[in-house]
Amino acid sequence: MASLITLSYRPAGKDLRRDKRLRQPTFEVELYGQTWRSSNWSMGGLFLADYQGPLRRDDIVEGTLIGHTRDGEERHPFRAEVIRDASEKPGLALAFEPGDSGPAAFLEHCLLRVIRSHG
Repeated sequence: MASLITLSYRPAGKDLRRDKRLRQPTFEVELYGQTWRSSNWSMGGLFLADYQGPLRRDDIVEGTLIGHTRDGEERHPFRAEVIRDASEKPGLALAFEPGDSGPAAFLEHCLLRVIRSHG
């Protein structure tokens, strides 16, 4: 009788994204004159749940990330690709340009400033 070997196990509903999603701190995102608030983010991109607008999947956007730390508001420009748009369900998912470590470094900087201010 052959024995069964489990090579991998993946529970239903498990998040398979490369980067861990975080809800806090929140960031504001300026896109073409309007400001949206992140509902979650990772080092690779972010999601704007309340976004309603003309941007569509595969569009390349330029905007500004706005983070708030104990030292006040800090800003960082970014470029990203729209990977999910509001045409099917509300929201806009953005993936930062591959190879550009600037947005991830800015998000990490803001996160660490918030953590340190609570310590």
